[in-house]
Amino acid sequence: MTISGFAFSTLTVMPGATVTVKNADSAAHTVKVNGTNVDVNVPGGGTATFTAPATAGTYPLTCDFHPAMHGVLTVAG
Repeated sequence: MTISGFAFSTLTVMPGATVTVKNADSAAHTVKVNGTNVDVNVPGGGTATFTAPATAGTYPLTCDFHPAMHGVLTVAG
């Protein structure tokens, strides 16, 4: 998954997959997977990883630092 221009790219993964997030912005962001306990910090220009939910579904994404940022993580089962 890439964060660029204060926007999340779309991503579909398998349940329990390791997701790598690349932040192409200079500002720090978080990736909060709503409905789960995933909330990772991604430094400006940096990367972070998290484990996708184990249950298939569509999960809204938000950034704690920038409330206007929204995206979707799809877990295919």
